[in-house]
Amino acid sequence: YSRVRIGIGHPKQKKKVNNHVLEDFKEDEEDKINEITENIVKQLPTLIKKKIDLFSSKVNQDLNGI
Repeated sequence: YSRVRIGIGHPKQKKKVNNHVLEDFKEDEEDKINEITENIVKQLPTLIKKKIDLFSSKVNQDLNGI
């Protein structure tokens, strides 16, 4: 089975990464989460084919408008 992890941003300090990863998304990140979710849904056929690298690339590519 495959797992999709969603993340936004990265803390500047390495020691803050664990808390950043485990905390809830902020209210102002809701639009970005919705956009990411739409891209994931569009790319599900690629994920089902277990083309994980292509899936990740396509989801991120869509986010960047490429």
